Amino acid sequence: MYNDRRYRIGRVLGKGAFGAVYEARLETGTGFNKQVAVKLLHAHLSEQPEIERRLRDEARLLGLIRHDAILKVDTLTRLGDRWAVVMELVDGCDLLAIAKGGGMPVGPALELVATVAGALHAAWTTAGPDGQPLQLVHRDIKPSNLFLTPTGGVRVLDFGIARAEVESRESDTQELLLGSLPYMAPERFDGRDLHVSDVYALGVTLYEVLTGKRRGPTHLIPDQHGARVEQLLNNLPVRTASLDALLRDCLAYAPSDRIDAKALEQRALAVVSEVGGPSLRSWAADVVPVLASRGTPAEDDLYGDLVRERTAEQPIEETVPADAPRRSSRRWWAFGLLGVVGAVAAAGVVVALAGAASVTALWWDWEPALTGPPLDVVMPPVMDAETMISDLEPFRLYLQRQTGRPVELRVADTYRSAAQQLVAGEADLATLTPYLYVETLQANPTVQGLAMKVYDDATSTTGLFLVRRDSDLADLEAFRGRRVCFSDPASTTGYVLPRAKLVQAGLDPDTDIEPVLSGNHLAVMRDLVAGRCDVGATYDGAYQTADVAGVHAGALSVHSVTGRSPLDAICASPAMEAETVDTLREILLSFDPQTAIEASRMGEHERITAFMPLVDVDYDDLRRASGVPLPER
Repeated sequence: MYNDRRYRIGRVLGKGAFGAVYEARLETGTGFNKQVAVKLLHAHLSEQPEIERRLRDEARLLGLIRHDAILKVDTLTRLGDRWAVVMELVDGCDLLAIAKGGGMPVGPALELVATVAGALHAAWTTAGPDGQPLQLVHRDIKPSNLFLTPTGGVRVLDFGIARAEVESRESDTQELLLGSLPYMAPERFDGRDLHVSDVYALGVTLYEVLTGKRRGPTHLIPDQHGARVEQLLNNLPVRTASLDALLRDCLAYAPSDRIDAKALEQRALAVVSEVGGPSLRSWAADVVPVLASRGTPAEDDLYGDLVRERTAEQPIEETVPADAPRRSSRRWWAFGLLGVVGAVAAAGVVVALAGAASVTALWWDWEPALTGPPLDVVMPPVMDAETMISDLEPFRLYLQRQTGRPVELRVADTYRSAAQQLVAGEADLATLTPYLYVETLQANPTVQGLAMKVYDDATSTTGLFLVRRDSDLADLEAFRGRRVCFSDPASTTGYVLPRAKLVQAGLDPDTDIEPVLSGNHLAVMRDLVAGRCDVGATYDGAYQTADVAGVHAGALSVHSVTGRSPLDAICASPAMEAETVDTLREILLSFDPQTAIEASRMGEHERITAFMPLVDVDYDDLRRASGVPLPER
């Protein structure tokens, strides 16, 4: 059933992998109308209850907190068959746009930080339904999640991955490790989400808006971390003893040495009175309208639609039904899972990303003297060999500079061939896809894990079934008797997860469909476009960048999601000496594309933004799904 509240959908303010935020006009039967923002999950995620639960959790948490800087939620409802959060519509721009525009003066920046700190304190201390403090940790404080209006108003966006001590929470984020890698405090890499972890992220944000520069990755070795903080202070446009001390106390390595949000609010305002300068309100009035006008929100297929609200609306403070799923004890890395509201803030900003060709050109200007035997790196044929080698050329040169050794990149003939060469000592390093990693480690426990890739600040990927846009395949049962293209038997999203999805649907992937091995993910999509198969199994990153490789992705659409997986592991040969392993691990974990290759990410297809510590337990769900035994720990 439907009520008399209707939404006239307007332009897309921001869109991500899991949903979109629209400008909309609320129209009621009583004649009351107003402009709102509507956060709406993508239709194809209706099969993903965890994502829906997380959206509902975000709305409930926001409804509990009363602070001017917390985005106001109007209602949590269903529009058609999709969950939606109706929120206040705010004009302005995010701090990412401001940082890229050169940054802020010290006074206005500290005013803004004080306001955000006050909001974080409110989120931590506000009482929940049980009367106890929520102890909410945002876990994704960063420039793109902080919004500034032309009148100097501040909003904290995207509580989609927040953790709170409240029993009405549905999704299993309490024991998850979520956030954006460059802004994560050291303790978060150990799975600890603390109130002062948000303060650390806010300190990094303050540095970036003061300097207009990226801070780079978090150093996990205490001595190196402290030295890096002192280097960052030298980049400040204005140095005062109190400002330096404030940043040191925000960015302290040990949580016990860090100030809390309330103290940060008070000290930031004290430094404002010391440094002087324009007020946040006056500075924003001059700058924000200019930045906000630089982009035009887009239209999509929903533009102009009038969508009615269903009566099965859930109040923000609703408690979880007795049969609702409980929090899981699994520990996953999933950076910015919803990540859509942050995209709203950047709706008016155009950000240019350097392509692989231009990045490579920068590196040819200087080549170091190289000594010693070549470092041989082998990769499975996830995509065409030429595409992969070109994409990772900047990384090859980065490794050469850091090691002082020649580095050679090779693409193996098959996925398992890459692992076999690593185990046999024919390669020093190998990139192993998630399933290839767990399979190889099961058979050869002496393989040494170094790091896991992070692409676009995300450390998990989504497997997809793709079909042609004119396809009539309504559900998985309709795959029966059809040709389904897979990439390689050792591919996670191109073979293991999609076959498991078919089994869940009651189909035998060997007899109920006609399987086709295409060889790699690009080949899967080419075969699908050419009509050599009816369905293709791939992952979101390959689909999103297919056009760059000359695959007509516009002819394809997502049929369904096959599952989620961690990303590729970088591993060393069992024969590699421990000292060399430690050196290479540190080189990988210290990689920052901004400083290493002067780009936001590496590769038009790989899109690597960092490497993170390889946590073997993060692959346990994949082991269960694929039948690989859990290791003894």
